[in-house]
Amino acid sequence: MCTVLTVQFVLHVDGREFGYFHWTIFCGIKATNSTFFYFGVQS
Repeated sequence: MCTVLTVQFVLHVDGREFGYFHWTIFCGIKATNSTFFYFGVQS
């Protein structure tokens, strides 16, 4: 049995978008963490 916990944060500044997406996967006593950062310009 695995559990996935996700956190997403997005910030808009002067038409630009910044953020990150983080997820943690718990399988029993083992936990795996990953974080993805992104930024871009809105069209």
